Amino acid sequence: MIKVSFWLTEFPKTGIDANRIRGYFGNRFKDNPAYHNHSGDKILYRTPLVQYRTLKDRDQIFSIIPPNDIFHINVINNKTIDNMKIRKVDELFGISDKMISYKFITPYAINERVYREYLRTSDKEVIERSIIGNIISLSKSFDYQIKERIVVKIKKIKKVYENIRGVDNLCFYIDFDVNFNIPDYMAIGKHRSIGKGVINVK
Repeated sequence: MIKVSFWLTEFPKTGIDANRIRGYFGNRFKDNPAYHNHSGDKILYRTPLVQYRTLKDRDQIFSIIPPNDIFHINVINNKTIDNMKIRKVDELFGISDKMISYKFITPYAINERVYREYLRTSDKEVIERSIIGNIISLSKSFDYQIKERIVVKIKKIKKVYENIRGVDNLCFYIDFDVNFNIPDYMAIGKHRSIGKGVINVK
């Protein structure tokens, strides 16, 4: 395992959806691709360095970079932000010698290829393989080399349809076990820049 660092910026719920929060910061910091994950007109295919979430009891910004710009924000889309708190988190990340139980606290979104395969088979192993692939992608963001096999076992799965940018997307709430240490509030899967696929230890 390795030690990784990230930052959580949290504040009381604004009633603004995560996509609009992302749009606000993306426009305010146009010159910094970390906030919108674009280089000019091109999407940067990497783990978003800044991710925006609307959780049950609060709004949250997850960032792999220090949120120095965010610290000075007190208004988002004409809504005053009170009690903004920023904390740095240092956690272990990587292959574990035991299975650890996790759950998605926001829906896990899948890409088009996985969606087509799942519709054809309804096999949860399709989703397990998808989770493994996304853990591998997340590991690359922290320059972590995986030298052992990742094993994922889904314990509970619930299908939901989420309206994402005007389109209904098949997503999942999942409880699963994996031999990998994933810090709370990391996210995997599609649309993680706007709060999908957030993980907590179960």
